[in-house]
Amino acid sequence: MDYVLSQYMGVSESIVRGCFKHDLNRHGKPLQFSTDNILKMNDALPRLAADIRACQLHFGQGETFTNRCGREYDRSIAQQVKDGMGRIFSVKDIASRVLGWNVLKCKARLCSTGSVTYSNVVREDCDRLNDELIAIASVLESYEVVADKTE
Repeated sequence: MDYVLSQYMGVSESIVRGCFKHDLNRHGKPLQFSTDNILKMNDALPRLAADIRACQLHFGQGETFTNRCGREYDRSIAQQVKDGMGRIFSVKDIASRVLGWNVLKCKARLCSTGSVTYSNVVREDCDRLNDELIAIASVLESYEVVADKTE
């Protein structure tokens, strides 16, 4: 997300990441966002939130199929995840946190087109991912970054 935020702010990713991590500058002091960069971030956060909302998955609009156990899948979900969420988030991390998938399951379902289980994502998984995207976007929309008060 640092990369996308830095693009919207018009600054380098190393500035954004360094300031968030409080890396030390050449004088040994932690990096901080400048007043100008704080203004840029406040302008960028609503845009980032809108992009995250636009990443929501649309189950049933692609090629749906039902397996022999009666579970319905949509083959277009893997591509939607890559094109939308993959631009902003680590798909592996969000699938692990939200869906409880391990790395191999995530890779088989969302990355390996030759896998038997490729794109086997059910509606409940899409709903949970969409709920998480809405929650993240709502939080980002409510944030306003202010400068620390220095003495």
